[in-house]
Amino acid sequence: MSNHHPGPWSVNCRQITAEETDDHMGGLVATTRPGPFPRRVKNANARLIAAAPELFEALADLVNLAAVALPKTDVETDGELEDARAALKKAGVYDQ
Repeated sequence: MSNHHPGPWSVNCRQITAEETDDHMGGLVATTRPGPFPRRVKNANARLIAAAPELFEALADLVNLAAVALPKTDVETDGELEDARAALKKAGVYDQ
């Protein structure tokens, strides 16, 4: 489905690392760069990046659940589901 490390990811200072799992090596995923942003912004960015695998899984699960549970003609949720699918496609991890 995707080539990203499925997580869990953790953050320490500005470094985001993936934990080693049975089928994936662990290691550095990303760092937030030094720059003009305040430390709280850099830390928030690092935490958001570290949460990416869990956010992806939760969103993909909800999209799949909605595809089964909601009526095909539910126009009230069509926009939200399309937004969720578009976000997953943007990440390169959804092809339906």
